[in-house]
Amino acid sequence: QAQRIRALGADISGADDAGREYPNLWELWLVQGQQRDKFYRVNEDWWVEGYEGRETLEGAMIGDDASEEDLLHSCTLLARAIESMPQKPHSALDVGAGVGRVTRGVLLPAVSGPVFLVDQSAKWLRAAKTYLAEDASRCTFIQSKLEDYNPSE
Repeated sequence: QAQRIRALGADISGADDAGREYPNLWELWLVQGQQRDKFYRVNEDWWVEGYEGRETLEGAMIGDDASEEDLLHSCTLLARAIESMPQKPHSALDVGAGVGRVTRGVLLPAVSGPVFLVDQSAKWLRAAKTYLAEDASRCTFIQSKLEDYNPSE
């Protein structure tokens, strides 16, 4: 499984908010895992404060007001991940869902059933219900941190 995940993110590279370059998605995840406590502390502060002065919810989530390229990469990655599946997935899980940008742009079009949005912030889940508009009826909103989330509840 780990090899498959590494292969899926092998051609995705870029820089984080601090300008640190990553040759692939796996390296980014590795560094985030090593700095987990700091990562959560910084992100909890950001979630409480909100949009960082951005004009739109979508802009706040991606860091600028043009997320189409990011969504295209996500759609491509998801398509590659499910191409060997015998049928289209019925449901999806968006962990760290924020405003629901990935749910709306990637997951809802890819599944025939519901999307479960999990986020630590009640504020962002409320914003997601608004952002998703009529698509919110296909979604379940769950307030939880990833490490506390239990899908069987």
